[in-house]
Amino acid sequence: AGHLDCARIVAFGKTPESTRIALTCCGAKNIAVIDGNGTTIWEVPGHHFESIQIGNILSKPEGPHILVDIDHTARGESDMWVLDQNGNTCGKIRGEYCRQHGLIDWNGDGVDEIVVGNSGAMYDETGRRIATLAAPNAGTLLFGDFTGDDVLDVARGSSHALHIYRNESGRKPSAPVPLGTRLNFTYY
Repeated sequence: AGHLDCARIVAFGKTPESTRIALTCCGAKNIAVIDGNGTTIWEVPGHHFESIQIGNILSKPEGPHILVDIDHTARGESDMWVLDQNGNTCGKIRGEYCRQHGLIDWNGDGVDEIVVGNSGAMYDETGRRIATLAAPNAGTLLFGDFTGDDVLDVARGSSHALHIYRNESGRKPSAPVPLGTRLNFTYY
């Protein structure tokens, strides 16, 4: 029922059967992972899951992990869930409004931190808020090498300004990042 809200590749396989794609379905109130043939591997129903990010969010269990927000909730009750590759819930973070979010290895330890666009909150793998990237009236959240040092930075924008936060502790990629990777995807 409903329509596809978001889809992300969890794992590229050598065959369609070994490829994994996470997707959220508006109306069906679910998040699911399917293979490259469209066969459902697992599904978690019951919430209005929206945007998905794939990354190495936890040091254990081994990733990739799935970050997904739950929309259509009361203000202040906006959850983000971290799921493992099998659909098990590994953690939940509650925020004011978590609709736009992204992942960045901010401190260079190989584990992605979670950044929320609306509040500028940055969370570590335990769900602890470790920073706030403050920017008045900002809602747009972008990731990219904005400073020319080959390290991902964060930008938050409003209708009046773009605020760039230089990532001084992040790691440079070992090879150029090809187009089509999770670092070059838009929300939809």
